[in-house]
Formats: sequence, C-alpha cells, structure tokens
Amino acid sequence: MVSLNSADPDNDGVTVTAGNKIVPTTPGNYNVSVSVQLTNTDSQAHDAIFWFRRNGTDVADSASVVTVPSTHGGRNGQLIFYVDLALRFQIGDYLQIAWAVTNTAVKLETIAAGTTPVYPRSPSVIITVVQV
Repeated sequence: MVSLNSADPDNDGVTVTAGNKIVPTTPGNYNVSVSVQLTNTDSQAHDAIFWFRRNGTDVADSASVVTVPSTHGGRNGQLIFYVDLALRFQIGDYLQIAWAVTNTAVKLETIAAGTTPVYPRSPSVIITVVQV
C-alpha cells in the first residue's frame, strides 16, 4: 500500500487512518485524485502499477501501468503519474492506493525544497478527495 505519512490539517470530511486508509466521514459520491512522483535508479526503464482498493478489495478496472524512464545523463529517471476516479462511499468505507513495481529500482520519491531556484518540498504522493 502507498503510505500516507501526513494529512492537511484543514481536511474537512475525510480522515487518514492506519497510515494508508482514506476514510470519508459522510456517505456520498467522491472524486479521488492521486499524483505520485516516481524515480528509477536503474539503467533500464521499469514499470510501476497503481490501483485502488475499497474496504480491502481491489476496485475493478482501476489499475494503471506507467513506465519510469531509466537513468540518463547521470540523473535518475523520473516520472509523475496522475489519475482520478469517481467513487461512492458509505459510512465505514475506506480507500487505499495499492502499487507494485517490476524492479525495486523504482521508488516513490519526495524531493526536498530547493534553494536555486527556490521552491517548496515536493511530496512523493498527493491525494485529493472531494465530495461531489
């Protein structure tokens, strides 16, 4: 499972529990958007697969496969993957983001804040859950 190490303190109607469960507190329809930053330290391109699980069960037709480029010019291959999905939740439902890779050289990557140029930290995973 994709680990969720922190949550926006201004979240309204959605909580994160057990380090990887997204729990809407109100039943209804939600749009779930996921952005994942990947890095590959190998000289060959490799795949990463992401999918959703609701209440511990894989959500049908929710898998996406992306190929993370190989190292080049002395730098790791990098890729940002984005997907969103509309789901209906009942009280007690939770959502998880599952993932697998074809080679362990592919990892989720958080990029530290920069100084030249100046920019904020870039987390490895950003998830937005909005009731619609």
